[in-house]
Amino acid sequence: MLPDLTHPLELVAFAELVGKGAVGVAIALLALGLVLALFARALGGADPAPAWARGYDQLLRALPHAALALVLLGGLGAVCSTLANRAHHWEQDHIAAHARQVDGGRMEQPVPTVRYAIEEPYTVQVVQAGKPVELKRTRTLRRTVPLAGSAVDVVLEQLPDPVTPGKVTYKMAFKGDFEVTNPLIEPHHFEVVLPRPSGTTVLSGFKVEANGQRLTPVADDANAYAVDLAPNERKRYTITYEAQGGPRWIFDAQGQALSNFKLTTHAKFGGARFASGVAPSTTSNELGGTVFTWDFKENVAVANPFGVFTAIAPVDHAGVVPRLLFLAPGICAWWLLVLYLSAPPSLRQLPVAVIGFFSMILTLGYLSRAMPALVAWVLVAAGLLALAYALEGRTRAVVATFVAAALPLLALLLDHTGLTLSVAAVLSAGWLAVSNRAGDGIKGGPVTP
Repeated sequence: MLPDLTHPLELVAFAELVGKGAVGVAIALLALGLVLALFARALGGADPAPAWARGYDQLLRALPHAALALVLLGGLGAVCSTLANRAHHWEQDHIAAHARQVDGGRMEQPVPTVRYAIEEPYTVQVVQAGKPVELKRTRTLRRTVPLAGSAVDVVLEQLPDPVTPGKVTYKMAFKGDFEVTNPLIEPHHFEVVLPRPSGTTVLSGFKVEANGQRLTPVADDANAYAVDLAPNERKRYTITYEAQGGPRWIFDAQGQALSNFKLTTHAKFGGARFASGVAPSTTSNELGGTVFTWDFKENVAVANPFGVFTAIAPVDHAGVVPRLLFLAPGICAWWLLVLYLSAPPSLRQLPVAVIGFFSMILTLGYLSRAMPALVAWVLVAAGLLALAYALEGRTRAVVATFVAAALPLLALLLDHTGLTLSVAAVLSAGWLAVSNRAGDGIKGGPVTP
């Protein structure tokens, strides 16, 4: 687990781990030094010095660089991990607050249904006095007929939620005209079920009218209205109401076959999107909003509901800053390795390089929130290259910085992170091969001031 300087327990555990590691490294170096000292005494100052002695001398000269690099990377890495944790939690809280603007249920208007009952005769066989006898009986069957036509007009507006600050709800005005016809060859009694909407917090002015007259539902079902129709006779029912509820509204066809269906929704706010997987027939922009229209002249069976929901702008650049901060110590260590193998800095230049690198990491992370990520990377990459040239004054340091630091940082900003990191690794290896072949690589280790 990466340390967090604001969590004392994690900090103590990390300090104990570092302490144990430092003691182990010190013991190993001391033992190696004693062994090499004994070998040097046994050789008695042989000239020229053997290869292992020269290698030991290079190791001793590189040891201050390695120790300083570990201290800098460990300390600044702990600071970066702390900032990364804080940035991660801040982003999660920001995203949660952003999503709460449209959190909540949905208002749903089910499609009306038309039902009727018929008496169907049937026969059963029973045994009476030892003989089979057929008895005629009747049973009641309940059936439904599709609507002959539907014309729904909905106006949606946004209102601030009175309970939750920053959250929005819908204010809706609904009007639906539904035509019912008798497809039977004889007059019949029907019940038209015109359900109320669900998911509303406030429902007002709900009424059902036919031919301009307000209707009263049947006694046993508050949503059912009785009507007698002659063959092919049509009757139009009108539902009107106003409601408030969550920032989503749908009209659910409930799998019925719709004929002559038209739904028009006027979303009088920005960022409206159509719900479910049924794309509207037409979409047009009006002043301050969008009009979605679903229009089906012929029979159509729709499994998904129609509807509109409030869309919020996505949270851009989420996760960029935490990822940069978490991986900064690893990228810096890789950069220092390539730098030492191609253009070794002095001991004085090392802390300037490391501190400058972490400063550029912070700059890149926070600039990527205020501008396009690639533009921020160009500025930071130019800063890194200028830093490398100012420290070394050689082209080798600039090239090493580009392939080992600038390109890995670019990989963390792109979608194809793994591919870009692979390209950076290949270029770094190629650069080291070219640099050492030219004879300008490490010769005798880094030079101390």
